[in-house]
Amino acid sequence: VSVLAILPNNNVGAQAVPTSLAIGPDHAIYVGELGGEEHGGTPAGGARVWRINPRTGALSQYASGFTHIDGITFGPDGSLYATELTRDPTFQNPYGDVVRVEPDGTRIRMGTKLVFPAGVAVDSSGHVFVNNASTLPAQTPVAPPFFGMHGQLVELTG
Repeated sequence: VSVLAILPNNNVGAQAVPTSLAIGPDHAIYVGELGGEEHGGTPAGGARVWRINPRTGALSQYASGFTHIDGITFGPDGSLYATELTRDPTFQNPYGDVVRVEPDGTRIRMGTKLVFPAGVAVDSSGHVFVNNASTLPAQTPVAPPFFGMHGQLVELTG
């Protein structure tokens, strides 16, 4: 085992907590971070995506402004997709989403009614698949927002 890069703490001093990685269209390694709980916790919008040059280990921030990233991938057009486990970590809100960051930096929120999504995949035609309800209580309540649901694989459409 050899360390390729060490991710720096975020702006509140919490650890990066890397949770996902993908090889980008440029063959670099991209790492999404959840954000740690130290110093009051990573606030909404405090998670980042890092780019690591696999040959040199050079680390640079690729994108920021995410909340609790738990999955990243790239689409056939070079867009980055990131699943956010929740959009509001302070109140343990179960609603997360998928954020698409197009090559020009434009952001699109997709699947905003997902419940604790984790992991994302995009096929060669651009179809987006997400694990939904990835973290649930042992006895899932029938009341909102869980509605007695179980883990799901969903395709985002429209």
